This record gives sequence, C-alpha cells and structure tokens, in this order.
Amino acid sequence: DATPLAGPLWDLRANSHDATEPGSFAVWKLRDVPNWPMLSVGSLRHLERSEGRVWPRLLDEAFFSARPTLAEAGVVSHQPFLVDVGSRTESAADWRIVGPWNVNSRDPREWEAFLRGTPEAWQSAAGGPFAPSPLRGPLFFTRPAGADQPHWGALGPLDLPDAAFPGLDSAQADALLVTQAVRRIPEDRFRAWAESLVRLQPECGWPFVSLEAFARSPLLARSLAEARVDEAVASASSGLPVRLEPADLLEAWAPVLAVRGDTFLVTGRAEGEGGACLCELTVQRVAEAHPATWLGRRFKVTSVRFRHF
Repeated sequence: DATPLAGPLWDLRANSHDATEPGSFAVWKLRDVPNWPMLSVGSLRHLERSEGRVWPRLLDEAFFSARPTLAEAGVVSHQPFLVDVGSRTESAADWRIVGPWNVNSRDPREWEAFLRGTPEAWQSAAGGPFAPSPLRGPLFFTRPAGADQPHWGALGPLDLPDAAFPGLDSAQADALLVTQAVRRIPEDRFRAWAESLVRLQPECGWPFVSLEAFARSPLLARSLAEARVDEAVASASSGLPVRLEPADLLEAWAPVLAVRGDTFLVTGRAEGEGGACLCELTVQRVAEAHPATWLGRRFKVTSVRFRHF
C-alpha cells in the first residue's frame, strides 16, 4: 500500500529510473560522510549520534580548510573566510580569518547583520521533472551538498522560500518537508531572532568562555524557537532536512566563530601647555607564535593615528 508520501525511498517507477516523472529514482542520505576538502570542524558531527557529545570540543581545538588542488584565478583556499597574508611559507600562521564573529556580542544589530551574512543568489543543478528555483538572499543549508534527495526523485518543486510554503497543497507540502535541504527565512524573522539571542544569553551561560560552551548551551535552540524561525515548517519532525537545527548553524558558522575579539584599540594621551595629543594604535593578535613561547601568540600593530587638540 505504498503511496508517494510513504517515505523518501518510495519509487514511483520501480526499476525504470528515467527521471521524467515526479518521484522516480528517489535516493536519500540522512547523514554526510566528511570528505575532502573539509571546510568546517562542524562536519564531524555527521560521524556521531545526533546529540554530538565529542565534536563540539573540537571547535576550540581545530580549524579545517584546504588549498585548491587545481589553480584557480583569485582563489587561494576552499574556505572563503580564509585569506593568505602574502607569506611564502606553508605555516598556518600566514593565514587570517576574515570577519570572525564574537558569540559574546550583546548588540542585536550586530547579531542581525551576522545572521543575514552576505546576500547570495543560489540555484541547484538542473535535473529531474521540475526546473530548479533560484533563491536569493540569506540562505541556510541543512545538509551538505550531495546529502539531500536528488531533484530527479522529487514529488514536487523544491528549493522554495518559506513564503511559498503556505501556497502548496497538502501532498506537495508533506513531500517538501522530507526533501528540501535549504531555507530562505522571511525578512521579518531576522530582527526577532537577533533580539532573542541577546535577550536569552544571560540565561544560557553567557559570557561563553569557549566555543564548546557556546555550542553546548541551549541558546541557539531557544532563540530559534522563540523567534519562530521554523514556523513555516512547524509540522516537520525534528531531524527532517527542512528544519533548521542548532547543529546546522554551528557547522556553517564554525570557521568564523570566536569567544573574544582579537583586535584592540590602545590609546595614549599626552598633555602640555600647548594642548594635547592622542595616539591611537590598532593592535591585532595573530596566529603566529611569539619567539618567547610563554608569551603565547604575537601581537602586531596594524595602524597608528595621532590626533592633536
């Protein structure tokens, strides 16, 4: 008594697989097997059970990235947040993370900007009975590439923004809940989500002394629920790809998260009979170790400004 909604392994045309009818050649992968290039420590979560008891510890101990195996113009790393500062060595000390995010921030506006990220246009590869739908704006992926259902096995259009979900009939909506692995959240949710994150921080262990503490805290789960981020897919059970879970966010964000800032403004003021002078130094803590090992990482002055009064 199989029906199209019996599950993601249901095949409309058994042994045909010609991909011309909805539901043909349905394939499903519930978990990803980390493979090269590994771009996020969070990808290790797929090697554990859903509660993830071990991998959050590695957020503070490891960083994943990879150089391109083939030369590409303007591309120095598969990790888009990693840039080479121009050194000729292979040391990790010669690389910098662009735009690290301090999870202890108490500014809702900054959190909102981080959640929105850089608006992008994305479209899945063509294939199957339904033309791929382009998505624009801040996108959240809940499964790595290749770990969602191929579009030629879909029972209806996929890759729809949250705003399009209410217009689907019940069969299309039920099928989408178990197949779609990307979310385009409505614009009005970002401000509420950012405010929830800041409001809930003190109740969830803030300030976080490590990324592991942040990952193990209930902050992300509670903020997602309070801001009703999953309201459009409320009928989907936990674990289905259409739901946005804290682990999905941590995997995507792991390369840029930090629990403190590494750039400081140091000021000095001198006063005399003729007026006053203010010296401002921008100092950055870099990955390079200090020759005196007990001093830890090296600090470098990146800019100097004098102001006279």
